[in-house]
Amino acid sequence: MYILKGYKDNISKQDTTSAKVELFNYVRQLEQKGWIDDMMEGGVISPDISTIFYYNRMPYVGQLAQFRANAREQYRKTCENLKKDFIEVK
Repeated sequence: MYILKGYKDNISKQDTTSAKVELFNYVRQLEQKGWIDDMMEGGVISPDISTIFYYNRMPYVGQLAQFRANAREQYRKTCENLKKDFIEVK
């Protein structure tokens, strides 16, 4: 599982306002890269529809997840490309 670094840091400090700011700033960055906001899912979906970044779906807020079942390789590549912004949690 991958979780947004800035979000995790602020949640750890119990600073929910800063955590939300981190989330929505990151959502804007992803949208500028062509990601699609899907409010029904509570996240933004990658252009290849392999990956979702959740910003409003508990308990997945701040996480990257595989969105399409048959897109494991594309999901892995997306995670690798975004690795600098996330912490891998096992």
